[in-house]
Amino acid sequence: MARQSGCFKCYGVSKKMDGPSYKEVAAKYRGKPDAQARLTEHITSGKKVKLEDGSEEEHKVVKSKGPGAD
Repeated sequence: MARQSGCFKCYGVSKKMDGPSYKEVAAKYRGKPDAQARLTEHITSGKKVKLEDGSEEEHKVVKSKGPGAD
């Protein structure tokens, strides 16, 4: 889904790019019971994200197939 949605343009698996790496995100949310719901809400809602220079932009909406979808 990340590849199809173009996420790797701004996010790396282990390397920080425009956004944090997936490993950084995993460490931030590790052990938090609402992690999946919060991350799903973030990537499917198009909420604004803060960039390193302090500016904000709308995050591209990722289409989720939903739980249990093939």
